[in-house]
Amino acid sequence: AAVAEFVARAEPASGSDAAGASLVVARHGNRIEVSMLRRCHLLFSHSARLSDAATGQEAQAIVAEVSRALVALRGALADVRIERAWTLVSASEHEQLVEALHRRLQCEVQALDPFTSVERDARVGDAIADRSLFAGPIGMLLARTAPRVPGLDFLSPRKPVVKRDERKR
Repeated sequence: AAVAEFVARAEPASGSDAAGASLVVARHGNRIEVSMLRRCHLLFSHSARLSDAATGQEAQAIVAEVSRALVALRGALADVRIERAWTLVSASEHEQLVEALHRRLQCEVQALDPFTSVERDARVGDAIADRSLFAGPIGMLLARTAPRVPGLDFLSPRKPVVKRDERKR
């Protein structure tokens, strides 16, 4: 959900149709998260671990997980069509993954840099090799300031959302 908040802020800047679904692929070490968003709403999320034996073939393993997620999503929502894909992976993996996802999905695939949406010291960004690790925490902070994606209440999911009273401080 935190990465969805981060991606929702990049959606209007893409210039694409807001009615289409977006696929988000985020990698954190050997863990991969595949999420689907439509109109800034999180439709589906799938998480999996990549095997350690797949070194050198990470792009194919990620595309296989994306295919599994799409089959599960289409079982619940048959009318979903992916119009764009976003990747949150290291720069070294990005080129192979973009090519593989474009072949599989036949849509535009773009990389996201979490540091483009926040102000930071330039020295901090240059020292970090894999910026994609910061997408979740930055998305959580952005959701606290001005949320664009409806939040998920895991403790009491049926409780109605309390509307903020802007008149009170």
